[in-house]
Amino acid sequence: MGCRHLHVLAPGEFREATLELFPEAFYVGVNCDIEELLRRESTRGDRYIGLASGSSAVVHEGMNYDILVDSTHSSSEAMTNEILAALSVKRGDFHR
Repeated sequence: MGCRHLHVLAPGEFREATLELFPEAFYVGVNCDIEELLRRESTRGDRYIGLASGSSAVVHEGMNYDILVDSTHSSSEAMTNEILAALSVKRGDFHR
């Protein structure tokens, strides 16, 4: 099962319109501790330091996620497994 679409929703009218147009979409929120965000930004070297931590307060505003994962200590693989499990439950794909 591959990821067909990945979107980041911006605040305001665009977010509201997207939520109205795609009510059956599976919404995933990703959190990370501010200290870790700052560390990652400085390590990457191509990011404005503080951009992620500055937007973290508003990026989740008004969202109702199907699942919320935390990337602070979780690997991409672990978060993917969490998301796929939650998606399976939402779709009713119960594997016995």
